[in-house]
Amino acid sequence: MSTRFWIWELNADDPRGFRPGAPDADGGDADLRYFLGVAEALEPLLDEDVPCVLITWHLDRFDERFRDAVVLLINDEQYQLPSFAGQVRAVFKTGGTARNPWRETLGLHPAIASRTVLRELRNIGRSVRRRVQTTQTRGAPVYAIPLGFFRLTDVPLVPFAAREHDVFFAGSIESTRGLTLRPRLIARRQMAEALARARTQLPAMTVDYSNGGPMANPDAMVDGDVYSQRLSQARIVLCPRGNFDETYRLMEAARSGCVAVTERLPSRWYHRDAPVVELDRWAALTPVLEELLADPAALAERGDAMRRWWTETLSEEAIARYIAVRLGCATVPVP
Repeated sequence: MSTRFWIWELNADDPRGFRPGAPDADGGDADLRYFLGVAEALEPLLDEDVPCVLITWHLDRFDERFRDAVVLLINDEQYQLPSFAGQVRAVFKTGGTARNPWRETLGLHPAIASRTVLRELRNIGRSVRRRVQTTQTRGAPVYAIPLGFFRLTDVPLVPFAAREHDVFFAGSIESTRGLTLRPRLIARRQMAEALARARTQLPAMTVDYSNGGPMANPDAMVDGDVYSQRLSQARIVLCPRGNFDETYRLMEAARSGCVAVTERLPSRWYHRDAPVVELDRWAALTPVLEELLADPAALAERGDAMRRWWTETLSEEAIARYIAVRLGCATVPVP
C-alpha cells in the first residue's frame, strides 16, 4: 500500500491530495513550503502500512479517509488536543502539547506575564468547552514539532564574516497608543526601545531595522525574497516572542546561520541545547550585543552552531526522521 498525502487548509471546505515533491503541491501557498518539505523527506521513510499523512489546520474537522492517519497539525497556539486523536495513529503538532508551567509564565516581564496569564486562562476555558462539545479521547500519541518558517525563500548562504549588518529585525510593531492584551506587541515594543538605546550606546554597530508588516505599516512590508536576502546579510537577529511563546523568526535565523537573541524559550525537545542567546528582559540588550560583537570569532562560531542546529534538529529532513522514529518505521533505526 502506498501512502497518500493530504492537506486540509484553514479556509478550505475539503482536504486536497498532493504528491510530495510535485511542483504544484503547495497549491500556490508558499507558506506551506516547510511542511511540504517535511512530507517529501518523510515519504521514503514510512512503512507500507501507513495509509495516509494529513497536514491540517483543523482541531475538530475530520472524516473517515483519515482513520489511522499520521497527522501534522499546524498553527494551534492554544495547546489544544485534537478531537480526532482517538481515530489516528499519531499527531505531530506545532506550538507544543501543553502550556508552560505557571512558574515560568510568572517569571516573564510583568507586562508580558499578565497578558500571557489571561491568554492561558482563555485557552483552558476553550479546552473545557471543546471537551464538552466533542467526544474527545486522547488515543494516539501527540508529539511537538517546530513551527517551521513562514516566508523564507532559497537564497545563497552568505559567509558570516562577509555579512553587511550586525543586527537585523523586520516585522510589525503597531502604534504605542492604547492598551493591548497581546504579549507579542508588548515584547516587540520592549525590543524596539532596547534596540534604540543600543544604537545610541554602540554607534559602530550596523543595524538593518524596519517595522513594516501586515499588522502595521503594510506599505513598508517586504516580500519573502527581499526578507530572505536581508536576513542572509545579518550576523545577529532579534527574535521577540509571538502571542504565544514561539516565533517563526527563531527558525528563520537558524536556517540562515544567524545568531538569535531571544527571550527565554519554552521547554520543547527541539529547544534543548539551542545555541541561542536568551534574555530575561529586553532591557539587557545593550550589554549582550556589546559582548557578542566584541569577539567576532566566537560570534561566527555561534552562527555556525545555529546552522548545525537547523540541519540536525529543525530542518525538514530532521523532522521527517523524528516523525519516522516515533512511528517505529523500520527504515529508520532508533539512535
